[in-house]
Amino acid sequence: MSDDRYRSDVCSFICDLEGNLQYLIEYCNISKVIKLEEHESGQVVPFYDGDDKKKRLEFVNKTGNTKLCFGGDSQDKGIGDIRIVLLFLDFRKRYKDRVHFIIGNRDCNKLRMATELGEAALASDEVANDKGFPYWVPADKRVTPVEALAKDGKTSPANPAADRLKWMLKHTLGSDGAFERRKWELEVMTGKEASDDDVVQSYRDEVDPSKEDDKQFMLRFLKEACLGFTYGKTLFVHGGVCDDNIGYIPGDPKEYKTLTEWIVALNKWKTQEIEDFTNHPTDGLNSTDRKGHGLMDYGTPCGGCMPRFDPEGKPRTVICTSPLEKGNAALLTDTVTDFLAKSNIFNVVVGHIPHGDCPTVIRTGEAILVMGDTSYSDMGHKTTRKVNGTDQTWVDNRGGAVSEILVWFDGRLEVHGYRKDKAAGEVENQIEYQLRYEQADKYVGRKVKDGDMKDYWVKARYKDGRYCLCLGQGFKLSYATKTEEEMAALVWDEKTEPKDPSKGVFNEFMTPVGSLAGSVGDVLASAWKDATDLTTDLTKQASDLVVKTASDVTTGVQGLVSPAGQDGEKEEEKEEEKKKAGQ
Repeated sequence: MSDDRYRSDVCSFICDLEGNLQYLIEYCNISKVIKLEEHESGQVVPFYDGDDKKKRLEFVNKTGNTKLCFGGDSQDKGIGDIRIVLLFLDFRKRYKDRVHFIIGNRDCNKLRMATELGEAALASDEVANDKGFPYWVPADKRVTPVEALAKDGKTSPANPAADRLKWMLKHTLGSDGAFERRKWELEVMTGKEASDDDVVQSYRDEVDPSKEDDKQFMLRFLKEACLGFTYGKTLFVHGGVCDDNIGYIPGDPKEYKTLTEWIVALNKWKTQEIEDFTNHPTDGLNSTDRKGHGLMDYGTPCGGCMPRFDPEGKPRTVICTSPLEKGNAALLTDTVTDFLAKSNIFNVVVGHIPHGDCPTVIRTGEAILVMGDTSYSDMGHKTTRKVNGTDQTWVDNRGGAVSEILVWFDGRLEVHGYRKDKAAGEVENQIEYQLRYEQADKYVGRKVKDGDMKDYWVKARYKDGRYCLCLGQGFKLSYATKTEEEMAALVWDEKTEPKDPSKGVFNEFMTPVGSLAGSVGDVLASAWKDATDLTTDLTKQASDLVVKTASDVTTGVQGLVSPAGQDGEKEEEKEEEKKKAGQ
């Protein structure tokens, strides 16, 4: 595929950085769409130990309509939590219509910091001994704050807030060690030693609406982010779609019949949750009565099944859904593929569930699902960096694996990068393949039906023409390598045979948009049909447009389809003028 194809109508997808700044650096090194460039307004992003140059994210093609979608989970496992989010926020501020965020569980769970690190919760014996919390952890594995102190040989906390935060990170957020890693990052950013109190304040500040922008970075991220984003024939969500969550909104008895109205309603619900939280961030302790709890709950494995939000008790979260069955890739259901096809969506791109050291592709008829989380590529791999002159080492589980997922507006996809043994040889471990239409690979995403390789899925194609196959069994992954001649001899599952939807105008997609709200829908449909870039950013703008008057919509639609993001500085000036005018 020529380099010209990377200059327009393509979206780069990265997900599950989880604080690993080095992975973002490696991703930018191979990306066809984004890069890191030196800039005085950027963040300290070291390419090597001792590098203190400031950098910011930039598009390779600054004036085109290429896009970036970050699929969520920005924090917890590295020493780049703060800087990664600030880099993304700066990027979106300069290119609002071209940079999109998806909310992951490691993003929305930070809202808990406002109440659980508050003085009332810290002083509450009920909270300290609450055996019903966290409710998403099996009862026999729950550890209360008091029990955690006892395990450490303490009868009372020496620093109540710091001890409570360490408990939260280790026993409720799956991020043991994040406390010390945050301390290291603060030291890198400030150039001076950080205390336990500094770490606590950093976590409090990141969701505190009263703080400066650079301190409340996580709340700003959540305001800008969405739960689902569509681009052409592709849906992006953090975890996945399944029979129980597709078409449903927590607490809403309505069953949404089209993907378009569902995503609009889902993002509108998220916006309301964030607004409620922002207005009353410290109300409540650790229970369902605190503001924004709906979104906090939606980011748990049982998301949406709390009685307040779903009386039927079904988990209905797109954040924590898994496309796997017992650790192996699984076909999409007919319910899901039919629902997607009604809105002319045939690709689903997700993160959340780590599955090997390169993306996993699942074909089901005309549908393709791509899993992009490779955060467990090399379990036990350690990274060492200097922090104020001292070597600090932590486990990052990535190794040399890095891949970019590219999605074109017409539905084509490409994956390229390296598996974990990159150092063993560029060609030997370099993957590269396309999906859909003329350039499509005929094996990636298929499942072996019978024989010694039964239930193996084709995970990737190497640049030299060999194929990587993978079988998941629980947490164990088995790999095999086959030549193209050997692939031809295998027996394949017919349901995974490559099939492409027809090309052409997105008529079916336009129908539900046009029916949103009478004349409002007509204006939207007409504007989108005439627009060069038909990006369906249904996060906040579309939700707002539905409730605006027809006269207001005209202005809103012009903003939706204009290339405003290509001139970020002008957009920032306009926003400042609006604020001054009280709009």
